[in-house]
Amino acid sequence: MSLGSTEVALWLDQRQYDALRRILQGAGTDVETVMQARLEDLYRQTVPDHVRREIDLEIEAERLAQERQRENSMRVSAFHITEKGQDRFFVTHRPVEFLEIAKLLRQYLRCGADDAEWFSVLFPGRRRLEEEQFRDFAKKRIEDPQKIVGVFNIDLDCGTVSSLDHLQGWQSYKIGDISAAAYYAFRKEWQTEEQRRGVFLERLDGKEIGQKADTAPRMQML
Repeated sequence: MSLGSTEVALWLDQRQYDALRRILQGAGTDVETVMQARLEDLYRQTVPDHVRREIDLEIEAERLAQERQRENSMRVSAFHITEKGQDRFFVTHRPVEFLEIAKLLRQYLRCGADDAEWFSVLFPGRRRLEEEQFRDFAKKRIEDPQKIVGVFNIDLDCGTVSSLDHLQGWQSYKIGDISAAAYYAFRKEWQTEEQRRGVFLERLDGKEIGQKADTAPRMQML
């Protein structure tokens, strides 16, 4: 049932309903499906064409408005991961920050993170991107950092992790430094997320690989 729909209630003696339900089940359908189809037929036969067209336009306009609203409220992160000679581009359905990535990366490198064959598998709900789409997300990260929470370039083959800061541009680190910073950030279980983030960034201070702010490893055209 879609938003704005109205439920239509019908009544039938229970014995009659049970008999009808059994026969329809034997035919591979059910009462609700048959009655829904007949109600839609009644609508098409009864309501004039021009009225139905106007209503269809209103419904489509509402659907598009709801879709735009969902898109505007979405907060996502985009990834380019290079592993075993293959490049994967994707966006997550929820925002993923640098600290969470560092923790996942440390687990993956140390114990395979539940035997995952690829690091990208550890990001559920991901949607594949083309390389050009990833570049677009990188541009949008600069323009709208509230919506595009993070853009990351993770090269497991070369051992580097790059994060795109909307003010300072690309910042790159060695995976070993990222893993060590994650260890210290999560060493004390009682710490808050904000405290862990502070420890993580403090451990990375001064560890950035020399890199121009407007470029990224293997993605010079971003």
